[in-house]
Amino acid sequence: MSPTWVAVISKSQLFLEQYAEFEKEMDAGLIDLRSRFEELAPDAVEKLAKLMNESQSEPLQRLCAMDILRCAGHGNINKVEVSNKTSLNISAEQANIMITAFKESRGETASEGPGSQPDLATSN
Repeated sequence: MSPTWVAVISKSQLFLEQYAEFEKEMDAGLIDLRSRFEELAPDAVEKLAKLMNESQSEPLQRLCAMDILRCAGHGNINKVEVSNKTSLNISAEQANIMITAFKESRGETASEGPGSQPDLATSN
């Protein structure tokens, strides 16, 4: 089937109506599944707790304990490192303006404060 035919069919009123009906059926099915899972959840928690407390297998007890902790929000910590480095190319004059503005915002004069810098526009 050519892309042209796919475009024609996918934009037809009949296709759009059938697709909308399909989506409704899918949503209803998902809602049924979700409600069934919600019904079973208390039994699943009880089963995990029973296995954790009464199983003769320590690895099984550990797995149950880990599942319970994970579901309670105490699972593995996923460490994500974010780097937000930006390079900025500016002239010496622009750098002096920025330094002066920064120091003035801190209540300092351009020639005082920690890390005082010489005038970049006149230095080599």
